[in-house]
Amino acid sequence: MVDGAFVNRNYIGYGGGFSGDVKPAWFGWTKDDIGFSAFAGDGIGRYAGGGGSGNYFPYLETNYGAPAGTNIANAVGNPLGYGHAGVAPTAAGAKDILARTTPAWGGEIWYQHWWTPTIRSTAEFGVTHEDINRLVGSSTSNGGPAVTSGASALNKEIVDVHANVLWSPVPFIDTGLEYLWTHRQTIFNAKGDQNIALAMFKLKF
Repeated sequence: MVDGAFVNRNYIGYGGGFSGDVKPAWFGWTKDDIGFSAFAGDGIGRYAGGGGSGNYFPYLETNYGAPAGTNIANAVGNPLGYGHAGVAPTAAGAKDILARTTPAWGGEIWYQHWWTPTIRSTAEFGVTHEDINRLVGSSTSNGGPAVTSGASALNKEIVDVHANVLWSPVPFIDTGLEYLWTHRQTIFNAKGDQNIALAMFKLKF
């Protein structure tokens, strides 16, 4: 965590994952495919995969940059009871900084079925969870403090499901329909769902 003025701290993150792909060949469906992946780590940030991947994932949680006097424990419902107020980005405030790497885990599984040689469907389920519930702030990808006022938009958990039907009348054309459902929970436990229906036409060259 480096702000170019008052703070220069190093933190170690770690993580791991695995993925696989199986062709069950049941019922004579030789082209059907099952895929899966899972990951877990601490401080892995944007390297988190699984459901909801592509969203903003913080490397660190910190009270640095929060409005002075903000009770971080009350604001986030901190189970460990950090009673420390927000720390303004000043030399005097640097000594009161709290920070920790963000634990995360997730995974996804999908199944693809070929109805005919040119028509296929894929169904997928994925989840990504992060333990963002102790400190309001977060570090950006370059290690500096993020804008704490946006902390309420940080995700604690993303769950997504999608299913589609695609047709490839010739190898260089894909067209079809897809349905996507996503459930989101923020660090303040605000929850919301979205439902999206898509139509696609893709020309590959």
